Amino acid sequence: MAVLGTEIRAGSQKSNFSLFTFFSLLILVGCTTGLVQQRAEDEPIDLREGKPVYIWPVASPDGSRIVFVSPRSGNNDLYLMNADGSGLRNLTHNQADDGSGSYSWSVDQRHIVFASNRTGNWDIYTVDLETGRQTRLTTSPASDYNPFRSPTEERIVFTSNRPGNWEIYTMSSDGSNQTRLTHTLGDNDSPAWSPEGQRIAFISNRDGNWEIYTMRMDGSDQKRLTENARDEDHPRWSRDGTRIIFESERDGNWEVYTMRTDGTEQTRLTHTVSAESSPVFSPDGARIAFASYRDGNPEIYVMSADGSEQRRLTNDSANDICPYWAPDGAKIYFSSNRYGQDDIFSVNVDGSEEISLTQVAYRSP
Repeated sequence: MAVLGTEIRAGSQKSNFSLFTFFSLLILVGCTTGLVQQRAEDEPIDLREGKPVYIWPVASPDGSRIVFVSPRSGNNDLYLMNADGSGLRNLTHNQADDGSGSYSWSVDQRHIVFASNRTGNWDIYTVDLETGRQTRLTTSPASDYNPFRSPTEERIVFTSNRPGNWEIYTMSSDGSNQTRLTHTLGDNDSPAWSPEGQRIAFISNRDGNWEIYTMRMDGSDQKRLTENARDEDHPRWSRDGTRIIFESERDGNWEVYTMRTDGTEQTRLTHTVSAESSPVFSPDGARIAFASYRDGNPEIYVMSADGSEQRRLTNDSANDICPYWAPDGAKIYFSSNRYGQDDIFSVNVDGSEEISLTQVAYRSP
């Protein structure tokens, strides 16, 4: 399930414990894939009732703006703000739920692609940030979910249960040429583009448990990279395309691993008795940000790409989760409930200058 890791999967539940247990039933989609719960086959996301939860901050390619999801208006909507927390605005404005799952920027920074259930089932949409126009890209009676644009802008990859199980599809950026890439009896999820846009990493339980695979952008050359009795999750590429970072419970609890893109050199980077989740490479590939429960509650950590120099950035009794690097690598954005509701924060990579950006946004005219 992306965030965070990434995405909450239908009809499946990870074995053993996960961060879901410790996060007080917060649904963190697209950032923390360790947060998984059982749900109806056509229901890709459950929404927490009660206080607003701000989900998965995603910075624009130039780092000037941040998009995120919040139910502050009564349902999940996409919001946009400047990187300093000013200029907050609601992008989607409707009574349904928008942005639940993954969402991503276009390279030209004019559009956001997202999922919405405004027609009664989940479909893929785009919103034009200049005009506010929202365009529906999929019209299937099934659920289409977890959209990611390719780095080349040519295709959007997404997950759908059109065949009765979850499969991975792509389509052109205007919604045409929808193509099914996986054909299995199991489920397939968490698609992630390689930096050059030629391959897709994903997870599948086609062989009984969740493992990591890659395939070409047309669905050919599907290769299984991991093979363990326990689950793997949340594959993400390094910027140079040479390594994949992921989560695994092969050693009894969720830890962070890396491997080469052919599945060799699988290396465990964290060694704790708690859950580690949501690993993301820094833009230069030299560091990794992740969430860890090693201190009794989830906090944001960074480490070198080889697992050395693990350093805690946040230090409070709340839940600090969903790390996302600023494009220049100078800051990390994350979600925290330290003020009684979940806000988007930024922190410098040395742990200094923690700022609640959404609280700034509330005060902005």
